Amino acid sequence: MKNTAKIKELISGKSLNPNKEDLTVEKLKTFTGFETITDKDAQATVANIQSLAAILHEFINSPVAQPSQQAEIINIQTKQAA
Repeated sequence: MKNTAKIKELISGKSLNPNKEDLTVEKLKTFTGFETITDKDAQATVANIQSLAAILHEFINSPVAQPSQQAEIINIQTKQAA
């Protein structure tokens, strides 16, 4: 249920990171499932998340991404989280 609330916040426009803080190894380790990850793996995970975020940001804000495509992306994210 906790994840569902986070998705609802995303869809409603609420930010999960209102202070725009960078994701760090320490912060990553506070999330469920990442508590025991090694620092090396955590650094790689943070880098991958940042890369994915940059790609998604570029795509969503590109003139090629039509509103229907943006809605489809949100739909896919919602279905995967369920």
